[in-house]
Amino acid sequence: MTNPDLVAKRVAAETKQASLMNGFEFKLNGQKTTANQIDDKLEKSTDLAERKAVWETSKEIGPALKENLVKLRGLRNGVAKEMKYPDYFALEVAAYGMTTDEMLKMLEDWMATLRPLYLQLHTWAKYKLAEKFHQPVPKKIPAHWIGNRWAQEWPGLVEAANIDKYFEGRKPEWIVRTAEQFYTGLGFPSLPDSFWQKSDLYPVPPNEKRKKNTHASCWHVDLEHDIRSLQSIEPNARWARPLFHGLHTPGSSIFVADWCGAGISRRRRRINLPRFESGAILAIARCFA
Repeated sequence: MTNPDLVAKRVAAETKQASLMNGFEFKLNGQKTTANQIDDKLEKSTDLAERKAVWETSKEIGPALKENLVKLRGLRNGVAKEMKYPDYFALEVAAYGMTTDEMLKMLEDWMATLRPLYLQLHTWAKYKLAEKFHQPVPKKIPAHWIGNRWAQEWPGLVEAANIDKYFEGRKPEWIVRTAEQFYTGLGFPSLPDSFWQKSDLYPVPPNEKRKKNTHASCWHVDLEHDIRSLQSIEPNARWARPLFHGLHTPGSSIFVADWCGAGISRRRRRINLPRFESGAILAIARCFA
């Protein structure tokens, strides 16, 4: 990369975009609300008018991000071209050892394979949600009917165990320690002391003015032992799931600690992280099959 001006502009735009996103204040009916409160209402409310208002509140961040995101798109593509890639998408896909055509074909094949199952599940879900909210069966499922603002998962369609009761009276730190104990029980190393000192794991107290990204993530800051996590953990099952995922995701806490102890080089860690993640998740899943 030999264009320092372009790099500087991209770094500035990336920083601005992160600041806009992390500092955004959600407001519901004119009152400040948090991402955790939005998620809680979408998971539990049966009032469709309230659900729609909450879902729309969760999307208000879009217009605030659009202008700089368009600028950032051009800068990312510019950096990719400097590195002899046609665009930023090609640069990202290259980390998986694939071309864009290969990646798109793989995804299209997956979609074609899964489509019959998806159509059946989608139809079943429409009827279950219509029954739940006492509405006619829709042609398309309204986004605010789904109990997750990104539709990553569709909770509440069937009766399930109430796992939240196991978190009642617990402190958020208990969830993190329990997740760590799960992986040390599988033979992985304990998290370094710096993880507990430098991570930002819990919601910002109401009396503080600082802002933070409330989405769960883990970071290997130096590809060595400086491993940190950014979360807003509350004592419930909704936060336990991403925490267990975050601690085991390659490139995150447990795996980087293990790779450091195994003497795997920084370069190999950086190259193999995206390629290794899916296989590692499947391997862990098979432990409980």
